[in-house]
Amino acid sequence: MIAIIVLGVLAFILLCALVGVCAHTETTPAVPAPPPVDLHATVLDPLRSSAEIAPTGREVFFPPPPHAGAVCQATITGVLCGPDGKLGDAFYATDGDGNFRWGVDWLYINGSHSPSTLEFLESDRYLHRYTIRFDAPHGRPTIALARRPGWSGSLTLEFAVLPESTPGVGERRQREKVRAEAEQASARVAQKFAAQIQALVIRAELFRNWEDPAYRERFARAHYDDLIKSQAEIRTEARELFEQHDLVQYLRRHNPAVVERFVGRLEALFLAERIALDKRLGAEQPASPQALAPRKKFTPDEVRAIKVRRQQVVIGDRVALKLDKVETRLQIRDRLAQMPFEDDDERDAVEQELLREIEEGDDDGNGKTL
Repeated sequence: MIAIIVLGVLAFILLCALVGVCAHTETTPAVPAPPPVDLHATVLDPLRSSAEIAPTGREVFFPPPPHAGAVCQATITGVLCGPDGKLGDAFYATDGDGNFRWGVDWLYINGSHSPSTLEFLESDRYLHRYTIRFDAPHGRPTIALARRPGWSGSLTLEFAVLPESTPGVGERRQREKVRAEAEQASARVAQKFAAQIQALVIRAELFRNWEDPAYRERFARAHYDDLIKSQAEIRTEARELFEQHDLVQYLRRHNPAVVERFVGRLEALFLAERIALDKRLGAEQPASPQALAPRKKFTPDEVRAIKVRRQQVVIGDRVALKLDKVETRLQIRDRLAQMPFEDDDERDAVEQELLREIEEGDDDGNGKTL
């Protein structure tokens, strides 16, 4: 009897469950299919169009650009609905937390995923607005979203052809690549040049004595034979140094002591060659009779006359120098009078500077009596 009662209760529960499922099925409305998307762009003017693109894989065609080598710009906005409550826009989809952080590559431009000439001008995940620029193909540009089962909706696309003077994306990137390569090559050359300079500076520390002219002369007198025997090596080293014209010019301007140390051996060789020649000529020539004759003794009057003559020469040289300076100043004044200065003050300033340089030359010993 108890078993019959249990079976009756179970049958009643099963019947109620079947009735509930049927009632729910009858009251749930069917989900409407998404409206179809027009695959033809709406032309706003000769350079601008608009369209809607859906995740169906179908391309939207835009009017061909009016000029060759055109650059196109597109702004894509909107959100798509996916399975399991996912959302996505032109370049991102939601992650497990609902943030648009998963990058998606479902945009086709001219039949290609992310073409090499694609450039981002704007990327706003908050507003789901992206502006891209790309080089137009031959014929009609196309844009499409890859087919994604379970995704619905569409994205709004604003399309424009930029003015003819706009540089192409690929062309600009090539110029930037060439410029970057040139800068890198220049940096490598500068780095190599600096390393060569540093190596020469360090090596020059080993030859500090050759910088001193007095040392070179003493060394040449003491070792002129050894220097002449090594002349081929010395001249080869000097030639190899002078052939590095840029290095030598840089060192002459910024560290002339390094050059002096490297050419010191060559200068000593030149002295050694003169010393050897003088010794050879002195050994071959007999002593001159005049050299063996006793020196003439001058009388007091002759000595006085010689001193007077020397003094006259000195005074004459000084007078000639003063007259030359006066003549030089007059020449400077005449030359400046012929030049197009803005005013007399500028002409006077230049004249004073030139005269000051002449006076400084006299102070340096360049104007001493001959």
